[in-house]
Amino acid sequence: MTVEEKISSLKAKRANILGRAQKQTRKLEREFKNEMGGKRPLMEQVKSFGGRYYAVVGPLLKQAKEYQKAIELLK
Repeated sequence: MTVEEKISSLKAKRANILGRAQKQTRKLEREFKNEMGGKRPLMEQVKSFGGRYYAVVGPLLKQAKEYQKAIELLK
């Protein structure tokens, strides 16, 4: 595998991960909007959303950042 092919592969994997992160973000936003007007206080809802966001999307973003570093090192 040439360096260009490896870079292309890493870019594709990174794009896939960012797409998954975007889908999860939209899903969490929909859930948050559905919870609005619920019985829980707003601050509690925001904290819950933030915690779920970092638990679900955070690792994906970290992984995408690692792929970006690998791409930059190969260039």
